[in-house]
Amino acid sequence: MKKILLLASLCVTSMTFAQKFEGSVTLGNNDEMEVMISLDQSTSKATFTVTGDTASWFGLGVGTTNMQGYAIMHNVVDKANGDAREYKMSGNTAPAEQASQDLSQTSKTVNGSKVTFVYTRDFDTSDGDDYTFDVTKLTIPLSYAIANGNTFDYHGNGNRGASQIVLKNIGLDEINNQFEILINTNFASISENTDANWNVFDMTGKNVLEVRNVNQINFSDLKTGFYILKADVQGTINTRKLYIK
Repeated sequence: MKKILLLASLCVTSMTFAQKFEGSVTLGNNDEMEVMISLDQSTSKATFTVTGDTASWFGLGVGTTNMQGYAIMHNVVDKANGDAREYKMSGNTAPAEQASQDLSQTSKTVNGSKVTFVYTRDFDTSDGDDYTFDVTKLTIPLSYAIANGNTFDYHGNGNRGASQIVLKNIGLDEINNQFEILINTNFASISENTDANWNVFDMTGKNVLEVRNVNQINFSDLKTGFYILKADVQGTINTRKLYIK
């Protein structure tokens, strides 16, 4: 018979839970550039979503606030047909395109006067010219430059600057439970007999079961393994770690 067990505290402290972090920022004198960065701890992948004007090229420096270090250029038509490319900045001179390109572009979409790039990269590429992402450092310095035209050339003194992006945890946070969750063989319920919105996540953060506006949730179809159970009771989130065997 399948059983659902609450983990003992010793087992709980030894478990590792994948987290996801995400943040966005708008850059440029007239908000011409939008940047979103997501970090997925379960895959050690960073996902970038960057939008800018189709009539411009736009560069993003990551982990730096000046013309030194790691940069990604977008919409430079004389370089890889405008795809996102990695560069190394070396002061007040043209940056050099990196010999090793570690970006994996998943899409490039034009919508009117805007173009949006989506691409991924490993947290750590073992390339000394790349920025290494660290989920314990969620405030990331940024620099940017936006140029008129799509040919790689000097961006000028006007539309450039420094900023930062702050990533927030959008994964499974452990918080204090204000309602007791009662666990039975194949079910969980709220002790106050109050309806809740239920979600069950596996250890990669994937939502494997969702039930809304009911007092209890049935686990009978879940496979053996560790899970996170979340019950939302009128905006109060209650979380339990579970092991099904």
